Amino acid sequence: MKQSDYNILTQDDEGKTILFNSMTGSVFRLDDRVSEIIQMDQIEKFEKKEIDLLKKHGMIVDKNNSQLSNYDYYHNLQKYSNDMLGITWLTTWGCNLSCTYCFEGDNKDSTIVSSHEEIDRLLKFIEQNYHRTRFKYLAVTLFGGEPMMNYKGIKLALPKMKEFCVKNDVIFIVNMVSNGLLLTENNVKFLTENGLETIQITVDGSRELHNTKRIYENRKGTYDRIMEKLEFLKDTYPELNTVIRINIDRENFEDIDNLFKDLENRGLNKLTIDFGIIRDEAVSCGNISNICYLDEELGDILYKLWLKAVKRGFIVKTVPSRRFMYCGLNKENSYTFAPNMDFYKCWEQLGDETHKFGYIDKQGNIQIKNELYFDWMNKNPTVIGECKTCKYLGNCGGGCSVNSFNRYGTYKAPGCYQVKGVIEKQLVFSLANNQIKKNKGD
Repeated sequence: MKQSDYNILTQDDEGKTILFNSMTGSVFRLDDRVSEIIQMDQIEKFEKKEIDLLKKHGMIVDKNNSQLSNYDYYHNLQKYSNDMLGITWLTTWGCNLSCTYCFEGDNKDSTIVSSHEEIDRLLKFIEQNYHRTRFKYLAVTLFGGEPMMNYKGIKLALPKMKEFCVKNDVIFIVNMVSNGLLLTENNVKFLTENGLETIQITVDGSRELHNTKRIYENRKGTYDRIMEKLEFLKDTYPELNTVIRINIDRENFEDIDNLFKDLENRGLNKLTIDFGIIRDEAVSCGNISNICYLDEELGDILYKLWLKAVKRGFIVKTVPSRRFMYCGLNKENSYTFAPNMDFYKCWEQLGDETHKFGYIDKQGNIQIKNELYFDWMNKNPTVIGECKTCKYLGNCGGGCSVNSFNRYGTYKAPGCYQVKGVIEKQLVFSLANNQIKKNKGD
């Protein structure tokens, strides 16, 4: 017998040792004796009942046991599953804002929208894919630019997608990433009647800081207007999952509690909150590395944010997620489409010709025109040396493929991001807030 390669040890705020296994998701809070045995790797000192318990939870395994082989099986099972067709649709390159860190760079031509003919190709693609895979879920994310800059295209596409799903007994799910500024009572009513379940709206800090980052082309700030839209959604559409995305960088971290205070005063602390760490991986980001946190800093940064948010009444859930791949875009049946129906995998690479993999033809078929597509699809962390021996594998899935390419020139490489050092803080926070059941190691 031996300890699992995927055991993670950390300490809570009281100095107690936490043992976590990334492959099984099991957690133990250890007494001093058990902690010492684990840290000294002297598992022969355990009693039989302790061995049996730790084996049950995957912390101790037989020497011929291969948790990696099991992981490989489920990785491939998820990668090639056809249960869901996932589409991220860039409805337009156009945007009504000029955010300082936008990864889409100078591509914001408001005249470039998905035309009637291009939307028809998208609809044909959905039908063709269904005939081939018989997917049970259709998940569409409306993206931009600002997706509502092409509300005309959205009004054309969503009812037809909904009709198709009703006809074929497919569950239809629509999400939208928006700045929220173009939302009205009428268009939100239309969106929710045609599948919209989640909308993500971004805030970049307190009023003063937000209004230097998330701005109109005339440099005017947007904070008060976005707050009005968030309050409108909270009061008028409580069934809609409205997510407040808060982008974090070195410029706004220290001031973030002023934002939390304002959100609490407005009753917006009942909405879902999500922290986005600004990073400069996308080619068109420009030089923003001076305001980006280093990966090794993120655990402490996020932990402090979670504590501040909870004090203001937000519900923050940090239970580590088990991942057989880093991102849903690693799945074969997930696609990102530009307005002209050029095909990419990740929206961070939209507009980058290197990572344009093909397009939808007039018959609704995907035409692959870039060999890098197969590099993307063949990424498997169980055959990447650094990944397969990494204790974080069960919660990482090999990391972000965009990171992999930017760092190594291939997708088939580690893409570490927001995992090492973050998992430990997630464990401490989730245990302290009774979000996961803890097993006692005594």
